[in-house]
Amino acid sequence: MAKDALAAQTECTNTTETTSTASSAGRVLMAKAALTAPVVLIATDPERNAGGAGRAATVRDASAARANIMNIEQSEARLDSRSSSIFFRPWVGQRYGRTELGRLLVLGESHYGEDEPNPNWTIECVQNFASGIWNHRFWTNIGQVITGQKHWEIDRFKFWNSIAFYNYVQEVAAPGPRQSPTEEMFARGARPFFEVISVLKPTHIIALGYRLWCRMPAFSSDRSSVRAGNRESDCGLYASLDGDHNSLAIRIQHPSSGFSPNDWHPLVCEFLGLKP
Repeated sequence: MAKDALAAQTECTNTTETTSTASSAGRVLMAKAALTAPVVLIATDPERNAGGAGRAATVRDASAARANIMNIEQSEARLDSRSSSIFFRPWVGQRYGRTELGRLLVLGESHYGEDEPNPNWTIECVQNFASGIWNHRFWTNIGQVITGQKHWEIDRFKFWNSIAFYNYVQEVAAPGPRQSPTEEMFARGARPFFEVISVLKPTHIIALGYRLWCRMPAFSSDRSSVRAGNRESDCGLYASLDGDHNSLAIRIQHPSSGFSPNDWHPLVCEFLGLKP
């Protein structure tokens, strides 16, 4: 089903979805450490670790990790440039693009709160959850629907350092949850969204919620809908600003109350197996 046709469906009138929050109670300024701390992937196979082969493998993994961190830092610089229209900087995991998840961008809707907006809110929210400072169903459900694991089985730090996360609306939507951003806020989110695609070059984008999905830009080109189990989503491509990169995108139900990760996980798996 084409994306513009989906906008006419009644599901697009849903205005009860919660948004990610950045309350002052839980925020800790760990963003830079989270993005720049080196990750050295040491083999766990005793035979591989034995002798020169193991040392060489460790050196290769460490070099790859440093190269990935340099790429992330370069992306940060581009997103922070004065010409950028991005306000809330995306979270980019240390191992983004280097795991079986590929270059996966999870797209949230907006921030809410009464504090003075901070460009690092998104990064701080993810860091606080990944490090165990706080718990929230929204973040837990994201991990479960992508990994297919129970919440107690998920290695939070490993998972969140494998993906990127970004909120589409680049303004504070409202003082509290369950309040929708205005249509103007959604419209202003289009340009920074394409900037993020152009810099991070995700292969796959999972949009969270029908309300957000129905207000995102039209696809650069449609693809066949994705179906798995009893769930289905239309699917399409978003092109980078220079036209040199395409990202596949689908939507899932907003992962708040009433969301079942088990119901949506097969669709996510099917989607991640597709090539742009």
